Amino acid sequence: MRPLLLALAGLPLLADPAILQIRMVEGDGAVYSTGGRAARGLTVQIVDETGKPVSLASVSFRLPAEGPSGTFASGTRTEIVTTKPDGL
Repeated sequence: MRPLLLALAGLPLLADPAILQIRMVEGDGAVYSTGGRAARGLTVQIVDETGKPVSLASVSFRLPAEGPSGTFASGTRTEIVTTKPDGL
């Protein structure tokens, strides 16, 4: 199985560099059969180096173009979401 790639963006340009962590909250290791639909979504939490949730971070989910893959509800293999105040 190929890993799901995640990317972060959206931090203010004038902010000091921060070490961010991605924590998998829901959906880790989920496997769906060919032609099936996900019964539950993926949920990640973005936190800073002190463990504080990061609000308004953009998180990009990208599914593989080859091999086992899928599409999001939008019909594409890439989905970009923004974290809420709880970092989710």
